Amino acid sequence: MADNEVMDAFRKIMAARQKKRTPTKKEKDQAWKTLTERTSILKLLDGQHHLLLATFLACQKPTSFETLAGGCPSNDNSLRPLS
Repeated sequence: MADNEVMDAFRKIMAARQKKRTPTKKEKDQAWKTLTERTSILKLLDGQHHLLLATFLACQKPTSFETLAGGCPSNDNSLRPLS
């Protein structure tokens, strides 16, 4: 959705430039607002992606190193003593 809004704002600015007029303050503000909104959404999604990936990797079948390190945190293996 945010991508579509950014593209619409870009098209309005490009149409203004093709007509050899400067974009209005409203058009510029709308473009800036949608671009910053899109950027914040992408940052949020990127942060969630890393969190999901870390959780997924932590809960895979333990290898010998993960067994020594305590295993998956959701299984409460982190509290067992190392042997």
